[in-house]
Amino acid sequence: MARGNGRQKIFYTPRDYELFLKTLGEALERYDLRLLAYVLMPNHYHLYLETPQGNLSQAMGWFQTTFTIRYNRCKNRVGHLFQGRYKAHLVEDDHYGMDLICYIHLNPIHRRRKGRLEQVGSWEQLQGFEWSSHLCYTGSQNTNKVPLNYDCLRFWGQGKAAGMRGYLKYMRQLVLKAETPDPLSEVREGLLIGSENFVEKMIEMISGKSGVEESRVETRWEQEDREQLVRSVVAGCEDQKLKIWALLRFGGVSQVQLAREWGYRDGSGVHYVARRLEKLAESDHALEKQMSVIRRKLSIVKR
Repeated sequence: MARGNGRQKIFYTPRDYELFLKTLGEALERYDLRLLAYVLMPNHYHLYLETPQGNLSQAMGWFQTTFTIRYNRCKNRVGHLFQGRYKAHLVEDDHYGMDLICYIHLNPIHRRRKGRLEQVGSWEQLQGFEWSSHLCYTGSQNTNKVPLNYDCLRFWGQGKAAGMRGYLKYMRQLVLKAETPDPLSEVREGLLIGSENFVEKMIEMISGKSGVEESRVETRWEQEDREQLVRSVVAGCEDQKLKIWALLRFGGVSQVQLAREWGYRDGSGVHYVARRLEKLAESDHALEKQMSVIRRKLSIVKR
């Protein structure tokens, strides 16, 4: 993802959105990228990409530079368009990828406030937003504005048609319940979103490399130290769900590990426990106070 310079708007007119998608389509072909999902908001964008050639930096460098040049020429402007370098996370292609697609597509009716996502729009508004791949996933937009890979529809059904029906039903339920997957709150080692096995494998692959993303990966010792810190803070807590929430959000413990530890069938159960707890805390002042105490203790210990 990337934001406009100084968080300023990037897209003002349909022509601006269309220029972005036209340039993105060229980048996909030039660098053999696969686009799984996207959303273009007035001052930022999100792309969910596969990079078979492992050439993300080269592809994004060309894409953002080329789009900026074309945009500036059309607007008769000069200078930077984006706020520094794009942000990127490496995502495991299972339910983490499914959550990411929903997160991307729900951007038009959600906002982040005090570190939490909250729903600020309706299903009708989401269905009326044309600058994302959401309508392509529902089958209501016949002509794609940019080449899109539909492999991820398998999360919701066998075959494209069944996947679209399952996706539509799933998304309607999320909006009805005002629930939003927030995979960005589960980033591990500053870069990775996925299971414990995935994280360990990626750290091993990245070890010794000196790229910008790779330099953000913490050592295994730092991870274990952080986990023990959180466990010590919540040791006296009687609420199991609070312990799970703290270990997931601050301890860097994977969903899979917590599922095994607390008897859940898989990592998705742990994920939804943390999400429901955060949602409940918005109206339950006693719960919010308990969570604030944990945050404060962690902050004090870390200093």
